[in-house]
Amino acid sequence: MAQSKSIFQLPLWPEAIRGLPNAVARSALFSVNYTDPRMNYHRQVVASQEGINIIYTGEELRLDDEDVLLQLIHLARMRPLGEDVMFSTYALIKSLGWTVNKRSYERLYDSIVRMKATNVTIKFTDATGAWVEYHESLIASAEHGGKDSLNRVDSLWRIRFHKRVLVLFGEATYTYLDWQTRLKLPPLAKKLHSFYMSHEFPYGMTVEALQTITGSRTKQLRQFRYKLKEALTLLVECKFLQSFVVDPTTDLVRVVKIAGPLSLEN
Repeated sequence: MAQSKSIFQLPLWPEAIRGLPNAVARSALFSVNYTDPRMNYHRQVVASQEGINIIYTGEELRLDDEDVLLQLIHLARMRPLGEDVMFSTYALIKSLGWTVNKRSYERLYDSIVRMKATNVTIKFTDATGAWVEYHESLIASAEHGGKDSLNRVDSLWRIRFHKRVLVLFGEATYTYLDWQTRLKLPPLAKKLHSFYMSHEFPYGMTVEALQTITGSRTKQLRQFRYKLKEALTLLVECKFLQSFVVDPTTDLVRVVKIAGPLSLEN
């Protein structure tokens, strides 16, 4: 009797939700930097919360790359892992809320190529307390008509994810994100949104620790503290946080989330 093949498939969250591995949300793998030139890393230890170990080789990843990855994983959840995921450049740019123009087409192309060229090792504990590991590129393969077709609205992509990516989406190892809320936020607020979303009851962290976990290269801590307060204020205004306090003596940041889980209805 022929043995049936195992099917590896991501969780089927609703259309308005995106799934992000906690190990990614709680690390600086995707940084908040967006103006200075991207750095290149070789076996770089990535700042992360205790219990998560990440080593990264490749061009610096930023939150626009994370947005692209979130949307690609969202599309991939509808098919068994290892199978092709097909989409048009135009459709993906629209789903990201980017302006439809040549610059966005090139931005998307560069982001996908960048993530395909990565090598990342992510180690963390699962819901049972056992250590699990992902050691692959972020995108297994990506095919496209090339840069000559970047300005065509009908240009198609064909990508695949490694089956091993499923270990990042096990029980209690990933976070639901409200996609529309995320798309409205600037980089630092976006990073804090996913970081705090991955904690049911966020604990206090110093300003310096938050600067490290976000991957910010802001030179002076006082400048980052100012930007941090602005970002946290935005999260209060968008009704994600109820309140926040930055202790003037200890520099400890405490936040209170607004109670209530995301709706998982389609």
